[in-house]
Amino acid sequence: MQSEIRDLKTFSSGRFCAWKMSEVDESILREFMTISGSSRDSAHSYLERTNGSLSRALDNFYTEQGRIDSSTVTARPKRQKVAPTKNSGMMKEIDGFFNQYACGEDPQIDPSGITRLSLDLGIDPLDVVWLYIAYECDAQCMGFFSRPEWVKGMVALDASDVYSLRDSIPYIRTKLREDANIFREAYTFSFKFSLEPGARNLSTETAIELWKLMLPFSGWTLHSQWIEFVDEQISLHKNRAVTRDLWVQMIRFMHVFPTAVSIDAFDSVDSAWPNLIDEFCERIINKK
Repeated sequence: MQSEIRDLKTFSSGRFCAWKMSEVDESILREFMTISGSSRDSAHSYLERTNGSLSRALDNFYTEQGRIDSSTVTARPKRQKVAPTKNSGMMKEIDGFFNQYACGEDPQIDPSGITRLSLDLGIDPLDVVWLYIAYECDAQCMGFFSRPEWVKGMVALDASDVYSLRDSIPYIRTKLREDANIFREAYTFSFKFSLEPGARNLSTETAIELWKLMLPFSGWTLHSQWIEFVDEQISLHKNRAVTRDLWVQMIRFMHVFPTAVSIDAFDSVDSAWPNLIDEFCERIINKK
């Protein structure tokens, strides 16, 4: 009986969660440390506070870090839950906006609605803008938006109709290009968002399409060469799935090796990067 009580205290104090994370979710811990550059203890602390959610832990980290160091890049503000009674006029407009493009017995904006709205916005249905909108909505399924998701996203974008959302498009492109924190968060979000149901890794084809959409906004000078290289792996029948580890480590890799010249310092012998990154660096070095 005393043993059971001790176990209960351990669980309630959070030490059980910390043990589970170190044993079961070590990969998430490493991903957080890789992306944020923080210590192991700090990573543990942020992940414990979000029950192991990488995206929410990173959201908290960059928000708090932005407050501490007064970074020149604006930290992403902490999201607030939408209060239905707040600014009821705007909420009513957003609801009407949703109904304009939604369909079905359980109304949602589906691919046909996205196509119609894209036409009204003057953008392609595969534009990176849609990926950013999905990120702001915290959308769970690619190509679909529920009413709560749509409301959350439109409140974040301060858009209550097609005209105000259209006016937000230049802002969205600027934020992705100039705000490193926003780009990092949207990029990280896109991995899970784009997974097939039940899958743990992205198909190489899907990853390439996402990289084509996002990497031009990263400022990384080698994004075209990277996409060409990965595409070549497919043609050589090296159809490797893209793991979460590879996906998130690309952010740090782009920061550490921003140009072809910087890759001269790449050490393939002691490299801890994923194999595909090793092979890419070897390709860049051998081409010189």
